[in-house]
Amino acid sequence: RAPALVHCGMVLENPVAVVAVVDTAHPGDTGPLERWMDTNPLADILCVLGKTEGNGCVNDFTRGYATSAIQAALGRVRSRRLGATANDDERNRYSRFTADPAIIMSGGTEGVLCPHFIIFANSWDEADADENHDDDGDDAAFELHVTRTRDFKPEEVGTPIMARETRRAIEEYLSDGGSAPNWDDMFVQIKCPLLTPERIAEAAARGETCATTDCYESMALSRGASSLGAAVAVEIALGNKNEPHTQSALAYSATVVAEVEDYVYAKICEDYSMFPSDHVSSSAGVELMHCEILMMLTRRREHPSTTRESPRRSKFRMARGRMADAIDLAGVTRCVERARGPRGTNEIVAAIVKADPAASVRGRRTTMLSDSDIHSTRHARAAVGGVAAAAVGDCRVYVSGGAEHQGPDGGGPVCVISR
Repeated sequence: RAPALVHCGMVLENPVAVVAVVDTAHPGDTGPLERWMDTNPLADILCVLGKTEGNGCVNDFTRGYATSAIQAALGRVRSRRLGATANDDERNRYSRFTADPAIIMSGGTEGVLCPHFIIFANSWDEADADENHDDDGDDAAFELHVTRTRDFKPEEVGTPIMARETRRAIEEYLSDGGSAPNWDDMFVQIKCPLLTPERIAEAAARGETCATTDCYESMALSRGASSLGAAVAVEIALGNKNEPHTQSALAYSATVVAEVEDYVYAKICEDYSMFPSDHVSSSAGVELMHCEILMMLTRRREHPSTTRESPRRSKFRMARGRMADAIDLAGVTRCVERARGPRGTNEIVAAIVKADPAASVRGRRTTMLSDSDIHSTRHARAAVGGVAAAAVGDCRVYVSGGAEHQGPDGGGPVCVISR
């Protein structure tokens, strides 16, 4: 939770959410990120979400490289700030800032997709607050939150255990301040682990069996399990008012959810009609064994947050939607138009889109699932990336391949952030 902040003798409360995008010249290029931090000293980075130019598959180590580079960059900036002040209050602030942000890297910038980092932060800078929200015709408030699961054992990856732990992490965080019933909409971005031969062997040495021995398949199972768990958590938090197409038995009650949870989680990557949530995006990687979870939430002013006494409002807005299939330009465009606001004046800042490989699109055969040279998720990212970039008007789109239980089969969720 964001605490009050002492700066230059003044107590600053109620930070506002800010989002920024920076280009990268290579996976370890943190110069633009550091410059952004230097020019935003009152911003506490909660998450860095990025696209790197690897293959996006099991042996994509650009994700881990970028993660390590970002962690080192955050440490350098903290050290510079601490060394530049003798004020105890400011030193305390800088020691806490960006101490443990979520870092979510997705490999694969096929086609027109550009490598970039999306910065999600809380800012105490008055300049970042929206002082004109009474006149903008948009009554939504945008907030950011980050949590994570425990580390998973290899034999838990892609299983109902992973789904339950993901759900639990989100629910426990949201219920911590008693605020869960107040959210009107939510989008959850997850980074989840995958299996490697070494991890599978380690489990076997303990007499345990993993969900699969195919490392590439483990990425899909991990995405599917974490997505299903997050989808159930979102259903509970939002009361199902935004997902009329989901399973009616899971509509409103956490008690009901508990009764049928075993049935739902038994369908991981088997029944894709099970909970195709537009609220969740999951990306898998070798660089971690837990789930990093970024939550973007909106609420209306008639539902004041119980975690804040007099919240200021962010200048940023979120619009959520779906692509029905890989060429659903209209689906992305509708989301972009909503993000621009009632007057169409908001600037599009960032976009997140999931790309799901499909053997056919609108009745026409594709080679996404039959090409032995190029993995199916790479085909999907390239295709969806071109469509999404055209709708957004920017090639810096976070397009992640594989949308198991994320949006409709063959399509995927869309989230657009504007200012």
